[in-house]
Amino acid sequence: MSLDPDSEAIVTIGAKEGLSHLAWAIVDPGDVVLCPSPTYPIHQFAMILAGGDLRCIPLTSSEGFLATSKRR
Repeated sequence: MSLDPDSEAIVTIGAKEGLSHLAWAIVDPGDVVLCPSPTYPIHQFAMILAGGDLRCIPLTSSEGFLATSKRR
């Protein structure tokens, strides 16, 4: 498999910028997007700006996330 750097790759300043730009490529208006909370604000705003229907998932131990996410 080969990659054409002129049309199939992008250089970003960092991971937050890269993830926010990825939203423009893969999120269509109305798509439901799951985003962890807490997170960097750009992770949420990028999905909204791309037209996604943002749903935040709390990642705190008080919500029981860690206890219910273990593999069975």
